[in-house]
Amino acid sequence: MTEGQRLALEQLREIEAASEGVLEIVSVNEAALDSKFVEVNFSFYCGDMERAENGLPLRQRERLELLIPSDFPFKILTVITLHTRFAGFPHVLWKHEFCLYRSPATEWDPADGMFGFMERLDEWLRRGARGEWGVIGEAVHPPVTYLGSGVSSFGCS
Repeated sequence: MTEGQRLALEQLREIEAASEGVLEIVSVNEAALDSKFVEVNFSFYCGDMERAENGLPLRQRERLELLIPSDFPFKILTVITLHTRFAGFPHVLWKHEFCLYRSPATEWDPADGMFGFMERLDEWLRRGARGEWGVIGEAVHPPVTYLGSGVSSFGCS
């Protein structure tokens, strides 16, 4: 495990301790697909999120997986689901991966670390639950073509 991954886990544990049960870390392991990542399975409370008919079909608690790259915080994290309930929704890649940043090169700030990332995830889930995918004034999401499968490190721009 790298220093960056240790920092990410330390920050995530801090968030968990302050979250009053919203975030619960379930397990931490070397990622099965790529040993350059640390995989964190966690549960995120979504029970208080406002919902719309066209929004993400969130459960009270969502079980998610966070992939922490070896060079965190200089590389962006990846969040995936282990189910396919979100397949077909905007900003969900390969049926599982959340696209939290339209342009990671300009939106991801390494100084924000795990704190900024988890705030972004919370906001993404809340907007998704309300079916609010496009906000007036934001850049239009361009079409994307992927050459292969697997974990991306570039978001969905």
